Amino acid sequence: MTARDLILPALAGALLLLYVYVFWLVQKLAKTPGSGVPSETHKWVFATVGTLVSTAAAVELGLNKVNGLGFTIAGGAAPIPDLHKWTSGCMLVVWLATGAWAAFIAFAQSPNGNGDARVLIENHAKAWIGFAIAAVSMYLGLPKTA
Repeated sequence: MTARDLILPALAGALLLLYVYVFWLVQKLAKTPGSGVPSETHKWVFATVGTLVSTAAAVELGLNKVNGLGFTIAGGAAPIPDLHKWTSGCMLVVWLATGAWAAFIAFAQSPNGNGDARVLIENHAKAWIGFAIAAVSMYLGLPKTA
């Protein structure tokens, strides 16, 4: 196992932990009235890290059928190391769970709570649904046209 085989999953794992922490913080603010406004840093980190994790997870899910689990963080390694497969699997599970939870908060819960944080969660849920649709479309394959 080379240094690259360890660095890429470590970076992906750190990114995933940051994503979970910021998601937890923002959803907590969204559900609690008068809990304070998310800082600009929280907003930027949530949007940026959320997009990175969503993109990696959607590509992983979409290309899983062709390349196998772990493809996005393997960096071209063949065969794909088990550590990459486990990290990618964790990323997919966390992405699916946080996206479903964001959609639940945004669309199923009453709109009481912190408005700024709630808008972040609603935007994240909408983007997640778009990424999920794109990932499923990639996984199933695009229809061939004449």
